[in-house]
Amino acid sequence: MFGSKAKSQAKEYKEKYENAQERLDLLDGFTGIGLWEAYLLGGDAANPDAR
Repeated sequence: MFGSKAKSQAKEYKEKYENAQERLDLLDGFTGIGLWEAYLLGGDAANPDAR
């Protein structure tokens, strides 16, 4: 039913998915939530009221 080209393409997509999933897992594990929840008062990260 499926030719060798389709099987090869499916294998390629599976590898791309697994690589993307690994990168996502690494980013999730090492970046935490701080990068997206930063509150910079006046756009200044050095401001003592920045969180």
